[in-house]
Amino acid sequence: MISYGNSRIQEGQSSTYQEWFGAYTSARWTHVRDVIGRIYQNSVVAYRCDNENAYAYVYPSDTTHTIYCCRAFWTAPNAGGYDTKAGTLIHELSHFNNIGSTGDYAYGIDAARNLASSNPERARANADNYEYFCESLW
Repeated sequence: MISYGNSRIQEGQSSTYQEWFGAYTSARWTHVRDVIGRIYQNSVVAYRCDNENAYAYVYPSDTTHTIYCCRAFWTAPNAGGYDTKAGTLIHELSHFNNIGSTGDYAYGIDAARNLASSNPERARANADNYEYFCESLW
């Protein structure tokens, strides 16, 4: 999924890009392209879980890119649609400081789309927007 997302973002501006990251600017697109590229380059990660009440989480400063995937994570679909295991890994990878340093400013499909149209700068810094961009292409 991330390989395909990385290929598609290289194509430049598209309706899918605009859906998840808002109006095109060269600077914003370059930032998004670079974050997706770093996710693609760092897609080998370690998985653990220390908190059974969580879905998945990371410590953004962790350079080993450990993703804590907990019980609820394993019930998600592997791929095909939204809120998948693959999409969750993209979301979590984007949080690492040396990859995207994203936050969780909006959760869910509708909130992420609304963020893209109302505040594209915030959308490029929101983990769900990277997840949904890649999942929408798959």
